[in-house]
Formats: sequence, C-alpha cells, structure tokens
Amino acid sequence: MNYKYRVWLHGLFASAVSAVGNGITVLIVDPNDFNPFGEGSWIKLGSVVMVGALIAAGSYLKSHPLPDPDKDNDYASVVRDQVNKLEGTGNGK
Repeated sequence: MNYKYRVWLHGLFASAVSAVGNGITVLIVDPNDFNPFGEGSWIKLGSVVMVGALIAAGSYLKSHPLPDPDKDNDYASVVRDQVNKLEGTGNGK
C-alpha cells in the first residue's frame, strides 16, 4: 500500500474516531438517557456514536475521495527518478 492510501485511510479512521468525542458529549449533555452505567443503555450510546461516525466519514469522503492510482504515486515517482538518472536529467540522485 503506497503512502497516499495510508494517509487517506488514516484520515478516514481519524474522522470516524472523532465520533467517539460526539458520544462523550451526548453522555455529558443527557446522562439520564445515554449513560450505559446508569439508567441508559449501550445501544442508545452506540447508535449515537455510529451515526456520528457515518456522518464524519461521509464528510471526509466528500472532501477527500480515493487517491487516483495513475497520478504520481510512489511507484511512478521511483520510475521517473530512475529514468531521469539514466538520462542524466535528474536532480542528482
């Protein structure tokens, strides 16, 4: 997996993890309904976290679609550097 995909997956995962913060906020605002250790349930809190994760992931995907594998990936840059080195037009690598 090249660097662009790793960065993209990291951002997608980070946006979904931010939904846990939303769940904690809901827990603080309405502890009677969403506190799993009190009168609330894990299902309610989990549903809030999952909906938040879906919204965050959707927002991330809207602004960061999948990287284009044909445009300047790690392999393409290595091949370009090797060709430039053979032709003598490279940057001295």
